[in-house]
Order: sequence, then C-alpha cells, then structure tokens
Amino acid sequence: MPTSSSKGMFNTKESLPNVEDLAGMHICYVGAGVMGLHSAYLVSKRGATVTIIEKESNIGGVWFTAANKGSRVQILEPGYRLIPGKIATDFTQQEEVLENLNEIVNQLLQNGENKIYVNSTCTKVDNIDDKVFIHYDTKQVNGDVQTKITEADHVIFSSGGLREPVRETYIGEEHFNGPIIYGLKGEPDKLKVKGKHVLIVGMGAFAIENARECLFRGASHVTFVVRSRNIILPKIFAYMNWAMESKTMTVKEATERRKNTTFGQNISTGLNFVGKILQRPFRIVKTLNELNSLRRIFLTGYEKCHAEEALPDELRKFQEEGGTNLLQIFGSESERDRKTLPTMSDAFFVGYALGKITVIRGDIEKCGRDHLLTKDGEKIHGDIIMKNLGFKQDANWLQDVLPHDHMYEPSFLGNRAWLMKAERPTPTKSEIKNLYEQGFDVKTRDNSPTLLASAPYFAAFQTEIFSYFQANPDKLKELIAGKHIAKVPLGRSFGISMGLSISNIIHEVPELRERFDYHKIEVHRNIRRRYSFDEYINENKEWWKYCCKCMSGDEDAVPYLWEEVEDTMKTFITFPNPKPVVSELLIPAFTANSKL
Repeated sequence: MPTSSSKGMFNTKESLPNVEDLAGMHICYVGAGVMGLHSAYLVSKRGATVTIIEKESNIGGVWFTAANKGSRVQILEPGYRLIPGKIATDFTQQEEVLENLNEIVNQLLQNGENKIYVNSTCTKVDNIDDKVFIHYDTKQVNGDVQTKITEADHVIFSSGGLREPVRETYIGEEHFNGPIIYGLKGEPDKLKVKGKHVLIVGMGAFAIENARECLFRGASHVTFVVRSRNIILPKIFAYMNWAMESKTMTVKEATERRKNTTFGQNISTGLNFVGKILQRPFRIVKTLNELNSLRRIFLTGYEKCHAEEALPDELRKFQEEGGTNLLQIFGSESERDRKTLPTMSDAFFVGYALGKITVIRGDIEKCGRDHLLTKDGEKIHGDIIMKNLGFKQDANWLQDVLPHDHMYEPSFLGNRAWLMKAERPTPTKSEIKNLYEQGFDVKTRDNSPTLLASAPYFAAFQTEIFSYFQANPDKLKELIAGKHIAKVPLGRSFGISMGLSISNIIHEVPELRERFDYHKIEVHRNIRRRYSFDEYINENKEWWKYCCKCMSGDEDAVPYLWEEVEDTMKTFITFPNPKPVVSELLIPAFTANSKL
C-alpha cells in the first residue's frame, strides 16, 4: 500500500501579532473529539488551562464512537493535521487518527493543571458573575454516578455534529437470512464478507468506505440502495481542491477578483472553490462561469467505468447539457436540498469498472428472506444488509443544559458559553423564513464564505472567534445589535445561517480575517510543500493500483483513468508565487525549504 514521506519540511514556532494572552484563564470543553482536543491544544499554547469533559469511555469523538478500522480521513493529511510537526499518512486511517488525538491528550496532561474526565456527561451550566459552573455526572468504576461541578471562565461545547446515527427498521427484517447491521463502530469489521453480496443502504462517506472495505476483503458484489444518488469525486480532486491558494472571502468577492483575468487565470483563481463541492455542493459555479471545461474531470470516472447509472441528478444534467452555464444546473436550491455531502473515492470507480458495484435508486418497502423490496416493486437480492443512514445533526440537548432558548451564529451560546461545531443540520422552511426576516439573503450563495471542510481547520477557525470575542465583548454586542450575525434557536445552528454570519464577521472584524487567512493559507501551502502536482499524481496511481490489486488480484485490472486529463488539470492549477511564511504564525507550522 502506498505511503507518504515528509521530505523538505522543518518546524518553526512564531506567533500572530496582537493575539490574546490567555494565561490564567480556565476553559472547560464539553466533548473530546477532534475539534475539542485540537482547540484545547491551541488555547493551552496561549497560556490557558483546560478541563475536558467527555461522556464516552474514551476520547476521539466520532473516530471512537462510530468509525471502523477501515475508516479514513476524506482529505490529504496537511488538511487534517492535528499536531504541528507530526506527519501522518494521507487519507489517515482510524488507528492513526486516534493515536494523534491521544498524543494531544498526553501533551495537555504534561501540565498538571489540565484535566480530562471520561464517562462524564454535562447536565447543567450556571452563570454567576464572571464565572461559569459546569455540572456533570461521572460514572464510577462500580457503576455508581457521582455529580461534580467545575468552575471555569468559559465553557466551550465541542460535542460534534455526528452524535447519534439515524436508525430505521424495515418490515420483515426478522425473516432475512443474513446479518443486518449498521455500518458503524466496528460492526462491519466483524462480518465475514468473502464471496458475499452486500446490500448497503445509503451513499454517504461511511457507506462508500464500507463498500471499499467489503470489496477489499473479498465480497463478490456491493449494491447501494439509495433514495438519492450521491456525488462521488475521484481522489485527484483532493489535490486540485486543497493545493490552490486563496484567502478567506465570500464567493462574490472571489468572482470580482477574477473578472478581468484570462480563462486560465480564472480557473487558477477560482479552482479552490471546488472545495465547496465537499462542503456544500457546487458553490464553485458562482465563481466560474467557464467551468464547463472541467466536464471531462467530473464525468470521466462515471463514463469510463460504466457507472452512468450512479450519476446523481446534477451530474446527469451536466452530462446532458454540458454546453450550458453550470449555474443553471447546480443552483442554490439543488445545494440546499442535498443532505448527503459528496465524497471522494477511487475504489468506487475501480469497483464499478470490475462489475462489482451497482447503485439502485428506490425507497425500501420491506425485507424478504434474501432481498430488499422497494416501493416500486423491485427485488434487490443480497446476503448481508448494512445500513448507513447518516447522523442526526441538531444539538437540541443544549436546551436542557443552558438557561436560555437561543444563540447567535456561529458560536455564541450566551454569557461565557460557546459552540464549536462543524456539521450543522439542514434548515426547515420556517428557519429559512426566520433568516429572511432578519435580513439575510439566502437565495444565492454569493455571500457564502470560502472555508475549508476540515475539522482541525474549523477548530482553529472557531478558536480564533472565541479568543477574539472573549476579549472584545463590546464588538460582539455591536455585531448582534447591527444584525450582522443570525439569531437561531438553541441547538439549531445550521449551515446557511452560520456561513452568512461568518461572512459578516469577516467584513466587520478585519483583525479576525487576518487570522482566518493565516490558517487557510497554511493548509494550502502545506499541501504543496508535501507534494508537487506530479508527485501527487504518482501517489494517486499507486493507490489506484492498490485498489485494483485488492479487488481483483491484478494491479493493472483497470487502467488509470486520469492520465488523459492530467494536462487539462495542469493548465487549471497555476499557483501564485508565494514567499514562505516567516512571521505572523499562530502555532508551530511548516515552512518550505524547497518548491513553492
């Protein structure tokens, strides 16, 4: 299996100017997943002491509660770097992610004032004067529950958006002859799949990676049964998306910047927004009217691997009407209605080319002894049923913990209470109406911010929001009074309201914009410090061969697809000529001594 090196890198440690000194401050985090631990690490570097309360028996968040052995990060390693200076493998697997998170814990506990409590559930938060008091129940070894209280200057809820999986039971499940499981928390790892036909319900990231692992372990076939076909992108997009450098801005600002440039420069300026495909599908179309030239890259996998039946409606329309303006095809309504985020997978296309994957669209009516029956009457035969139905993403439980019923986007829960969360639920029609009434324009995505879909990046981003506004509460009051940030029901923060509020913060608080830019640009540059385009192509070819070998025994079973579009991609990727960052770094980061 291909591995990655860390050549051409070395550490520096400098700091942004005017960053708040948090020495003497005590911050309590509720949740010890990626965002909570990464943020706790960052504030500790600024002098704060931290207490972390975690309801599970171990740290790690979704990587502990839901991931399987074969679960992988969806992006290149520098986009998910947890510890500055420590290089993991690209598309990092569960075991290595948990190792990195435990190393953060070990570093935090080197300061004897930092504390981490597992098996502990936050039940209530009280505000008294300039302190918060966090009540939590800790389960003892003997099973008893002990109620404790921690006093802190601030409490940050970093409990994640993937807390509870969606569960459904189908009529007749008791009659099915094979195993029926949820594709989470190691359940797929226990299955004997060799020679079996696996039916996977759902087509999100967990479903796609479970299909890959089943085929790697010798499953004869995987059939996805889906309500809607998800967008699957080749892993080549990982580099195209994350290596292209851009600052934090709105889509409208990015559009204005490239109006007078040539076509090639247009692509260069805007290709970063392909990243929005992974966060909110096809927001890039607001930036690039000429994106039709990317048609081959979008569709090559589907067309060459005989996977046209798996084309989602947006890409199918793109295939049929490729000569039209993409904005007419990928509009904001399509984006808003899509609840499953696109994912990247080369194994999906390899599996299709080998005749080992099928995608069937339909609602499940019931189970038979050896099949699922859709409401359209189609029988889908299989030996194993694996449900991957996504997660409930709201945080209504906060209403039982905090003494009020609303919050302000993106992070402001109330006096000295903060939210640190990336995944947000889909808004209801009444919530969209509420945004309109507050003066927010949700008809277009022109005012959406260009953020990165990465938990560590988002943790750093929101840590900056906390750090700045805890020191500048009057500025926060000014934003609220000016209706620059949305007011939403407690626990119902969602993507559109969060994004529009962040865009307004970018414009109203230039000091924060500078910090956001630092974190974003460092991710882009660290990608390029790790790989040139040609180096990444070579890595991608090795992974492609590995997928072929695992599924068929022949590493050349499916020809590598992207050579015919390499030259096209190279013309799109025209990097700026940045100088290495030698000052104004917030945390330890890599500075290149080679290509940039």
